[in-house]
Amino acid sequence: MGRRYSEEILNGDFTGTLKGIFPKFILSFRRLSQTELQTISSILDSASQTFQYYSPTKQAVTSISTYTGDWSYTNKYINANEPFECSFIAKTKEV
Repeated sequence: MGRRYSEEILNGDFTGTLKGIFPKFILSFRRLSQTELQTISSILDSASQTFQYYSPTKQAVTSISTYTGDWSYTNKYINANEPFECSFIAKTKEV
């Protein structure tokens, strides 16, 4: 697998071919208080995050720049939300 190649067609359609290994991490969050949710929402809504993880390829802890996928939460209780998931997707492939 190689790189990501893409192009934008003149009518505004975006096409692309994904070739490569871009790490994707899906994190499950427990019920969070309103204060915790306010704190984490600014991180999840930011353009990029620095994600640190153990790489079995490198056999070491490494950091990568990521963006988050779509995320949402449900409030079934006054002071806490239901558990939810969010994906962190690498901006570059693991080398």
